[in-house]
Amino acid sequence: MARLICLFLLLPFFCIGQLPQPQKNTYVNDYTQTLTAEQIYQLNLHLQKLVKVSTVQMAILLIHHLPESLSLEDYAREVGNTWKVGNHFNGLVYVAVLQERKQRLEVTRNLEGDIPDITAGKIIDHLKPQLQQQQYYKAMQL
Repeated sequence: MARLICLFLLLPFFCIGQLPQPQKNTYVNDYTQTLTAEQIYQLNLHLQKLVKVSTVQMAILLIHHLPESLSLEDYAREVGNTWKVGNHFNGLVYVAVLQERKQRLEVTRNLEGDIPDITAGKIIDHLKPQLQQQQYYKAMQL
């Protein structure tokens, strides 16, 4: 039992080493080099407007593969916590794992009433057709 508790307490420290560092001055972190600079710029404008209108902060992260030791849910949660996405727990983290064809919209605590799991799932389902056609920018323009 003590080992399990120690593992649970140390897990975030192991996860941090597996997370990329957030890029400066952007909400869009494309570690796959899929998006063009102009597309990233346009997405950032949209996300900046979201912050001004609603105070909700959103981070977008594109990666090729998940670390083997993490589920997508844990990875997205760790990104949000480590990168400190959202002021006062009102942030969203969208992670797309392109080579594994996985995606996740992680909703912070204060937004769970506005965006429950079922709504987050519907948003993800809405993105799938564009992602399957590798139209990543189009998918993220919601």
